[in-house]
Amino acid sequence: MKKLLSIALLAVPILACTTETIYKAPPPAEPGEAGDGTNTVTGTISAAEGGTIEADGLILEIPAGALSEDIEIAITKTETQAPEQHAGVTPIYTLEPAGLKLTKAARVIYTKIPADTPMPVIGWGTKTEGVFEGLETEVADGAVSASIERLRSTFVAKTECMKEDGDAVADICRPTPAPADLKSGRSIGRFVLAGFEYWQWKKPDPYAGGNEVAWGYNGDGQPKTGVMPTDASRACMAESFRTLEAILTNDPPKELEDLEKAHGVRQFWFWNNDMTDAKASVKVPKSNSELWLFQGDRGDGGLIKWISSTERDGTCKLPTRDDLVLFAKSCVDRFPSCGSGK
Repeated sequence: MKKLLSIALLAVPILACTTETIYKAPPPAEPGEAGDGTNTVTGTISAAEGGTIEADGLILEIPAGALSEDIEIAITKTETQAPEQHAGVTPIYTLEPAGLKLTKAARVIYTKIPADTPMPVIGWGTKTEGVFEGLETEVADGAVSASIERLRSTFVAKTECMKEDGDAVADICRPTPAPADLKSGRSIGRFVLAGFEYWQWKKPDPYAGGNEVAWGYNGDGQPKTGVMPTDASRACMAESFRTLEAILTNDPPKELEDLEKAHGVRQFWFWNNDMTDAKASVKVPKSNSELWLFQGDRGDGGLIKWISSTERDGTCKLPTRDDLVLFAKSCVDRFPSCGSGK
């Protein structure tokens, strides 16, 4: 039986099947003041003792010593919905003073998330308006929570790109907000998740000898070209990463294990076709959009190019376990010249 992986990056266990889950929080440190006719709650938090602010559906817990002085903090439940590229299940909340840095991590706790929300992820605002990062999210006792170090805007998204068994969905999906960072070089059993590259198809030559490719999850890899991935492509790359991580952890295909034993193929390289702002006439060639083996004859088995696609509207297309099975089965016989097997 396949077991769903709880991935530290984004994924968390599924909530129990009830219509709504309620978290019972400790009483606020000081009584909150509801804004007249608004969805704002305020309270003064003691620097020495810390405290709690509770709004409709969201709690902020600040520990003692996290503030340099007593300060009034406000939580506003806005009427603004999450960006369309993410599958939000709550409106956006603002925490103010916006950008306030804490000397100790605080915690945001969502208390009214629909219980059938698959693997909720908390989105956290960045300095760029409308851009959110995915926080390491936990589900416990019916609450969805995460640690924070600054006050920002926030919402909760549901996971659309990963199925309950950890495999990627076969159709186009809306990715959850991208985590701030992803570390390459991670090993899972005998396999390695090695690195990242983004092909930006808005450019006349998205490769240009490697000079137009963004290398590294945040565009900070080698060679350094100054080309940066888009936020949408990072979100899709993160989904690609965690679904492969789940496949290799939960149920690695026998065909892949056979390929590793026969030819030493054990490394994956994450490739994203970023169609952001690409002309409508631009099509990604088949050879650039399906799994294939890079330099299989170089002595270490080469790299399996694990290829995702970020569509023009910010949605995401991912390779699946079935794609990996077809590739590995074909590659055993065709090594080192291995295509998708389709």
